[in-house]
Amino acid sequence: MRKDVTIYVGIDFSKEKFNACLLMEAGIMGESEFPNTKAGYLKLLRWVRKTSELGCLFDVTSVLFCGEHTGTCSIGLCEYLYSARMKVWLETPLKIKYGSGLNRVKDDKADAEMIAYYAKRFYEPDSCELFEPDSEDLKSLRSLYQFRNRVVSDRVAMGNRILSGAFDCSPLVKARMKKHHKAALEDEKEIEREMVKIMESSPELASNYQILVSFKGIGPITAAALIIYTSNFKKFNSPRKFACYCGIAPFGKQSGTSINTKPHVSRFAHIGIKAALVQACKSAIQHNPVIKEYARKLYGKGKHEGVVMNNVKNKVIHIIFKMIQTQTCWNPNYQEAHMNKKEENLKEHEKGATKVTPFIDDYSNILPPNQAECAFMEENIFFQEKSPLFICIKT
Repeated sequence: MRKDVTIYVGIDFSKEKFNACLLMEAGIMGESEFPNTKAGYLKLLRWVRKTSELGCLFDVTSVLFCGEHTGTCSIGLCEYLYSARMKVWLETPLKIKYGSGLNRVKDDKADAEMIAYYAKRFYEPDSCELFEPDSEDLKSLRSLYQFRNRVVSDRVAMGNRILSGAFDCSPLVKARMKKHHKAALEDEKEIEREMVKIMESSPELASNYQILVSFKGIGPITAAALIIYTSNFKKFNSPRKFACYCGIAPFGKQSGTSINTKPHVSRFAHIGIKAALVQACKSAIQHNPVIKEYARKLYGKGKHEGVVMNNVKNKVIHIIFKMIQTQTCWNPNYQEAHMNKKEENLKEHEKGATKVTPFIDDYSNILPPNQAECAFMEENIFFQEKSPLFICIKT
């Protein structure tokens, strides 16, 4: 199913330049180096068109650019190629490394070639997510969030040095440090106000932001982190994938009879979002009755604190994704209301039924021919809620 792509361009990014390798069915057609500027981006497109030797048959939809996810070094070229309607696939460096086999040569030219062969081997239109740039509001929010993290880190470092008494010998230095510490705290609050302003005023982010902060335990900063790292919940289509990305999903090892380890969380995780979730879950355990009761039951079973916290994080992620998918704010009494509604629906449908048959996926297998006269099935009740199926039998 990859006949739509016939030209694979592997790109190795760096700060000032990038290397490109053009690969087709006949093999490597060419390799070159370009400056990481707008002029270099234009030269790359001209070089691809010329090197492919397709002439008038050249089609932008048949070209796939593949590179490693390197943040600021790759974002400029990716946005330029996207504006030119090119396909861009950014993959994690670890996947490219393990998917390319043994490589003894390590330089920019060899890396670009390795990435091109990786793209040709593993690209699938249905499973590979192509690059899409963030909106302006999301870019501004990301920039403010990253800058706030720097300010908080510097403020905490200054506060610790002041408390340690390292500058007690110099009153002038100590006074200046206290002044800078106070200024950093004011900057932090100002940045947070601007972040909230963007999330509340943005047509794209406002709805998800209001849903997230309705959950007791998630504040504006954690909500911003979730929106940023999920690209406003477009990057992940399931809570299990996001849990794996955060390093919450446990994995074990088993091979033969000698290797059999218990499942444990992986170190391959995004540290930033994982730290934000830890703070959110600690707050939820204290202030959210549902999460507090869930944690209490786990502690009652004798679970270790780390296991309890990991389970709480996983539960919170599943709740958040369900809230976003249904565009519903947090309701602590949802489960009770849901069960009451289910019982009411059952009683309502029992009035017109003379016999009740348990719900199964293929009910036709248990009914003799010409015996069933009618089946009352409402899609929202019986298929989504998996309620009993009522069958009217001839008398």
